[in-house]
Amino acid sequence: MTAVPRNFPFRQVLAGAFVLPWRHRVDVTHAAGLPLLAIVVAMSCADAFESSFVGFSGQVALLLAMLWLALAMHRLVLVLDWQPQRLFGELKLGRLLRFFGAGIWLAIVYTAVYLLVMATLAFAGEAAGSIPQEESVWDRMFSFDGWANEVGSALAYLVIGRLSLVFPAIALDRDANYGAFWRMSRGNGWRVAITVGALPWFLDSIISAMWREETSLFEIAGLGVLTGVVTIVEVIALSLTYRELTHAFAPPPTHPPG
Repeated sequence: MTAVPRNFPFRQVLAGAFVLPWRHRVDVTHAAGLPLLAIVVAMSCADAFESSFVGFSGQVALLLAMLWLALAMHRLVLVLDWQPQRLFGELKLGRLLRFFGAGIWLAIVYTAVYLLVMATLAFAGEAAGSIPQEESVWDRMFSFDGWANEVGSALAYLVIGRLSLVFPAIALDRDANYGAFWRMSRGNGWRVAITVGALPWFLDSIISAMWREETSLFEIAGLGVLTGVVTIVEVIALSLTYRELTHAFAPPPTHPPG
């Protein structure tokens, strides 16, 4: 790999993540149409049916649909140059399984960082006298208001954001070296963290805030579409970040039109 650029253009990448999907909206719709439909159907099934089996199956289908969408978008940006191929041309079982494995690993890292932050806050709260000492460590970790959960979630996103560079690498059928991807963003850590950590956290928090109890099927479908659109923006930001850091291709059109 070539040297990491010292001034990663995170503002241009962030702008490009929103501008480029709109500029290539026909191509994005062609590539993302089926995965987006699968997301809507899976979310509807997971929430609409009382059967635990159907709900669990819907959650699994939702995960696979999200991975399919992410894989399609990475390939569209990094390989196909915004020229989508046949509907299932980029969907290969090996890539999907590697995506799934990477997703499980990053979920474990996310959970570990989140719990570490919550435990630190719990012990700090005990030392400050704001949390009764007779409570168990586990109870103390989850006795905070919503702000603590958001802090833990945000810090976990910042960590896995830098490691998530593994996903575009898998989409390109390259090795998934987590240590190399972490070192790749050295010198630009906070910029990369904002682009592929803070952005997903912010957008996902908006989606989460829109959920409510007794959500209608129509609302679920709308949230499914919105979830897919947000995922497209996040994945394109990650693709552009990967290409900027690796210099694997010619300089990408990350700068939006003036």
